[in-house]
Amino acid sequence: MLLIEIDIKPGSDPNSIKLSPQGDGMIAVAILSSVGFDASLVDPATATLGDEDGADTPVARRRNGSLFASLEDANDDGRPDLLLHFSRSELIGNGDLTTDVTSLILLAELVDGRHARGEDAVRVIP
Repeated sequence: MLLIEIDIKPGSDPNSIKLSPQGDGMIAVAILSSVGFDASLVDPATATLGDEDGADTPVARRRNGSLFASLEDANDDGRPDLLLHFSRSELIGNGDLTTDVTSLILLAELVDGRHARGEDAVRVIP
């Protein structure tokens, strides 16, 4: 398994997530590229976010059915990162987002078939 760096809610620290409805209900997660890793090699259709216990949440879909995924430089290092969005209500429904949660795990496959895993801390607010 390839360990990758992710950033939940890029640009925020701590990564606070409210359980109560707010905004568009999406949680952004950036898969960060580095000198030794190209995030564009991740297949967004295989990405899930959760706690690795039971069903985890897949990448959200836009109204037109396409995955809510894009390549952009999320951390201003000049490299394209893969930005994915996940439904907060699905994470809550799966039991992956509760006040006891301190981190979330992203699992995905690369286009060459390798499996990848990234983890980032979160602060869940009731």
